Amino acid sequence: AAVVLVDAIKLDWKNPNLELLPQTRRHALLAHLLRVPSIVFAVNKIDALEQPQGAYETVRDALLAFAREAGMEVAAVVPVSALRGDNILTNSTQTPWFSGLPLVPYLETIEVASDRTSQQMRFPVQWVNRASLDFRGFSGTVASGIVKVGDDVLVAASRKPAKIAQ
Repeated sequence: AAVVLVDAIKLDWKNPNLELLPQTRRHALLAHLLRVPSIVFAVNKIDALEQPQGAYETVRDALLAFAREAGMEVAAVVPVSALRGDNILTNSTQTPWFSGLPLVPYLETIEVASDRTSQQMRFPVQWVNRASLDFRGFSGTVASGIVKVGDDVLVAASRKPAKIAQ
């Protein structure tokens, strides 16, 4: 997930043709380009506005219109005050008009990518360690699956079987 922070006081939310900040558009588009499946907009500094509900609704509508135009899905738009903690962990009494989940509890509901440990073991070798004539070790990162001592493996390049010794 990506949380794109939107500074509500920098927007002319009273303007019916509200323009989002270039930074907001850029960050959301980068998250979309990177195929982040869940984009959450946190409309910050809601506590500093004279009409927080109207401002939030106008900004929310502009964000959703921008996302639709860009072909991205928005997981949520949450009004927050980072300074006071409004709608961060619990719903704020300052925003009784907002009925959605606060930011952190919402993030905890997002389904994460599938667990790679359930997939076939893959270990791209990045370095062969020859500490002595009697030892050859392979260094790299397990990309998927699980490996443990005693497992039989197949070396992809040579198609030779091997056993995990340590």
